[in-house]
Amino acid sequence: VQGGYLFSNHLFIKAGLTSGESENLLGWSDRIDFYDTHLSGGVEWPISKRVSILGSVGISNWDYDIKDQDSFNNNQKDKHVSGTGFQYRMGMNFQFNHLLSMGLHIGEKDWGDDVRYQQYGASLRLHFE
Repeated sequence: VQGGYLFSNHLFIKAGLTSGESENLLGWSDRIDFYDTHLSGGVEWPISKRVSILGSVGISNWDYDIKDQDSFNNNQKDKHVSGTGFQYRMGMNFQFNHLLSMGLHIGEKDWGDDVRYQQYGASLRLHFE
């Protein structure tokens, strides 16, 4: 979930929350539950009337738990890690009308030696004036 503000036609700032988990269904790897809040700024540059490219950089305050799937007690946390790190994102935005657009993006959150979280996704954006 994210919210933001577009200054002029090109500069923006946004803040958001991300939550998720990773789990191997066969139980051969660790399960990671994560949560982060993030703040970033960037540029959205139009390349046509309905298509724009964008890039952003920011910071992320994260928190995650690792559970060892090989242990008999899966409810026990094996490791808890939290901190602050750098993030970047780049992508394209497709404007359907003045209220609705869709974005495709890739990015990465650098959470130090413990994990590097790569993002790939699509988003639906509602514009308010």
